[in-house]
Amino acid sequence: MVETEQAPPDRTGGAKKQCPKCKEWIHKNATICPHCRSQQPPPIWAVVAALLIVLIVFIWISRSCATCTSPTANRTDGRQVNGTSAPQTDLEVTASLSNSRVGADAAGVRSHFFDVEVNNKAEHETTVYVVIYAKNDTVIPPRRTAWPMPGFLFRGVNTSRGQLTPSDITRTWHSRDEFSRGWKVSLPSGGAEKMTGALPLNESSEHEAWRGQPLDPRATYIDWQVWVFSQNGRLAYQRSYSK
Repeated sequence: MVETEQAPPDRTGGAKKQCPKCKEWIHKNATICPHCRSQQPPPIWAVVAALLIVLIVFIWISRSCATCTSPTANRTDGRQVNGTSAPQTDLEVTASLSNSRVGADAAGVRSHFFDVEVNNKAEHETTVYVVIYAKNDTVIPPRRTAWPMPGFLFRGVNTSRGQLTPSDITRTWHSRDEFSRGWKVSLPSGGAEKMTGALPLNESSEHEAWRGQPLDPRATYIDWQVWVFSQNGRLAYQRSYSK
């Protein structure tokens, strides 16, 4: 017959537990053994309670983060323009280029003309900024510029080669004035506006990396980007054209 060790009676009426280190019987609520002075492990109920608290906090944080991003923030209209996706945000604004041609302006400056049209498909009035970026990287020096007012658009981007991206404009948006944000267009619901623009076909490069070097007069702009920005500088629409 196997005998098991029983806890000695406690004169105070409290239950006892056995110290895992010295095996002496001590009070169940003791945190330090009075015999060997060793730290006692926490009771099982305390461990379970701590785990439940951690689990509840984790679930609460996960649900909070899931609502941080609007479901329309990444919505696209699924179109493909010359192999490039054209994202459409909740602003519901589109833009397009047409009637590209080379000629001379009123001052006799050789330029690449185009028509740009902006449409507001939203049920409310919308104000946006439109930027055109065009280039021809098949020649050296490359031909690169932007519209309107390329000097203002390139300002603050810290580029010596005429490179420009939507993120460059968004990143510097709040340090830009109205002239360096693009063509400002205010459209009523369902409204549209069209404008004729021109990109200069300079005889020499104005970018720092190739300043003064002659540009190929036969090389016009062959890669075009249309960018539409919201009033807070967020890219709302983009479209690519290749000649």
